[in-house]
Amino acid sequence: MVIATAEPRQASLRRLRRFGVRPNRELGQNFLIDDNILRVIGRLAELERVDVVLEVGGGLGVLSEYLAPRVGHLHVVEIDAALEPALEDALAPHGNVTLHLADAVELDFAALDPVPSKVIANLPYGVAATVILKSIEELEEAALWVAMVQREVGERLAAAPGSKTYGATSVLAQLACEVRVERRVPAAVFHPSPRVESAIVVLRRTWAPPSPLLTGLVHAAFAHRRKTLAGSLALAAGAADDLRAAARAALEELGHPPDARAERLAPADFTRLAERLGEERLGPLAGLVLHVGPVQANGLHAVCSLLASIDLADDVTVAPGDRDEVLCRPSLPGPNLAAAAVEAFRGAVSGGLPRLRVEIEKRIPLAAGLAGGSADAAAVLRAANRLAGTPLTDDDLRRLAAELGSDVPSQVTPRHAVVWGTGEQVEPVTLPAMALVLVPAEGGLATGEVYAEADRIGSVREELDPEEIRALAGLPLEQLASRMENDLEGAAIALRPEIAGTRRALLDRAAMAAAVSGSGPTVFGVFADRSVAEAAAADLDERALIVELRG
Repeated sequence: MVIATAEPRQASLRRLRRFGVRPNRELGQNFLIDDNILRVIGRLAELERVDVVLEVGGGLGVLSEYLAPRVGHLHVVEIDAALEPALEDALAPHGNVTLHLADAVELDFAALDPVPSKVIANLPYGVAATVILKSIEELEEAALWVAMVQREVGERLAAAPGSKTYGATSVLAQLACEVRVERRVPAAVFHPSPRVESAIVVLRRTWAPPSPLLTGLVHAAFAHRRKTLAGSLALAAGAADDLRAAARAALEELGHPPDARAERLAPADFTRLAERLGEERLGPLAGLVLHVGPVQANGLHAVCSLLASIDLADDVTVAPGDRDEVLCRPSLPGPNLAAAAVEAFRGAVSGGLPRLRVEIEKRIPLAAGLAGGSADAAAVLRAANRLAGTPLTDDDLRRLAAELGSDVPSQVTPRHAVVWGTGEQVEPVTLPAMALVLVPAEGGLATGEVYAEADRIGSVREELDPEEIRALAGLPLEQLASRMENDLEGAAIALRPEIAGTRRALLDRAAMAAAVSGSGPTVFGVFADRSVAEAAAADLDERALIVELRG
């Protein structure tokens, strides 16, 4: 005897069965199955027929079909194409809905037509803070956000100065909005039930989004939570020599102790601090995927790599002097690649270049596999070229840079790039937004020793394919993260086994991927959401750095 089971009345459960949907754990899918929560969201959203609403994370369409008949137009964004049939089922009766099968982190919200005036969403946990901050920045006409998020994310968005959860995410949200956590939401209202509690957070626009300058200042202020605010700013890429002293003086003018930490300042204080400090100057660096080939005629291994320009750099000053000299703080053991750059440039031009005094204030950890020396050498080449009256083109500089090392050419015009040959072939690419947590190790690793070990253990490839790397650059972040690899990683771990533990620690703290950077020993973790990266860094080594990709 066959007993028929009644079709579930709740829409999410009904569509799960009808369309055979299996929640995707990698995408953090937890579908709302309690219609009472819909009514709570609707009340908080103050819905009107003139509203244009952006919903991120359409899922099975239960929130979408609640919103559609109550607003003027609804934009639904969903990254998972497998959910399209269920969403179409929910949206079919409504002619005022536009479905966007896209990654919300990469979608240009400002290009949506009509332009959203509200954001109402059950947000995927992993990207919730990123999407909220991105929509605040891109949707200047939006006035209200009502979002279901992980409780910890909601508390971070609404956190008060001085609290444990107060950070860059809190400041950036509160600079533009009044933020409050409206209510907690138990795991039982979702299928499958998440392992964490959720919350409904409400943001009401009070001001324009913070400028890129102010945003950069806030990120730099919280990048080193164990340091004072002035100390953290002084460690920012390209920070001026006197920035620490200027920040201390500005803090005193604002009524704070000169050694105050960033978490003690209210959001409005950061606006006033930015006004006093003036323009930030941020510099470049790079590093993501690395394939290594055989040794070439010039004695260097062939490489094919995907490099990301990130907001971390040494402070390099080049000026006319009495003689050619390179001063580095802290001092470097052995030859300095910046000195080799001066010599190489002088040999490539006939006159017109004065003697150069190069001063380098190191921000990038030494011998860490982050191409810090290569970035310095490229900065010297650019500066020398300007002082000499620009006798060389960028292509000329890249050819000259290739004689110094495979990582130097890509830094001549810093940008995201695919690099191949022995580093002289550089092609710009576009990469998805992401945050990286860099975890340096005690001591360094000599690049030559790592390459020699790679040769010994047989991790060098016979052939390299730039097309393969170029294709990776076009992938969404989730797919790109799953394809990240470094042919030198095995060699670096063989020489420094503790690196493997750092890599595991990042993965345990929700990194989408973790790998050795360059020749090591630094390990980086990839995060879609900066707030998740901040939490991971706070739980790791005190030397951990949080960086983001430059535009």
